[in-house]
Amino acid sequence: GRAHPEFLARADALLCVEHVPAKEVRQDSSGSYEITGMPQQSFLYVSKHPKLITAARRAFLLQPQPSTVCRHPFLGVPLSDAAGFVASADEAAGKKDSLPYISWISAPCYLVDEHDTLDKVDRSRLGSVSQTLAAMIASLMEVRGPL
Repeated sequence: GRAHPEFLARADALLCVEHVPAKEVRQDSSGSYEITGMPQQSFLYVSKHPKLITAARRAFLLQPQPSTVCRHPFLGVPLSDAAGFVASADEAAGKKDSLPYISWISAPCYLVDEHDTLDKVDRSRLGSVSQTLAAMIASLMEVRGPL
């Protein structure tokens, strides 16, 4: 965000989605991963902004997502790529270099190794996840003027 301040100057909010929908895995005795058949737990972080909270809530009511937990981020900064665009102290003060955000992230254990492959994506959930995201975006598009 700080590398491209022109984007921050024009943005009203940030929607960040990472590794959703991932499959849950567990390591077997050889250290390999086996797919459990369950969805990987994901976390939804929403800044304390009424319009973003409403957008996220509506989307999840219309299209519920399994294994998603809503959390208040530690120190007000979401544990995702959105963190670089968000400064928790500035958000409360309403400064422009801190964007209101919705950050939906899953962090499977294979995320940073050679097992992060396409077979770990639950393709059966892609439509459902897309509908949830589309509902969030539609709610945000209804907002007139800056958030």
